[in-house]
Amino acid sequence: MENWGKATWVKTIMKMEKVIVSFIQQHHAPLTIFCHYETNLMLLKPIEMQFVTNFLMVERLFKLKLAIEQTIVDPNWTIFVNTLHGNHH
Repeated sequence: MENWGKATWVKTIMKMEKVIVSFIQQHHAPLTIFCHYETNLMLLKPIEMQFVTNFLMVERLFKLKLAIEQTIVDPNWTIFVNTLHGNHH
């Protein structure tokens, strides 16, 4: 399993999932919106050099796919993103 984690495509997926998880966890508004849609499972934090943990984090993202999708289409997400980028329209 560890050798599988060395494949380029797997590393790309791991980087993307770390960005998603970190962004949601580090911003109050996205985390609040996410928690509105998912009350049972939380996102797992990325841990460097822990392939098994990262694999479990990807597995958790698949379980949370619907909640993540609902989070980014939520009207409050759009408000947050516009505020983040200085657009208030």
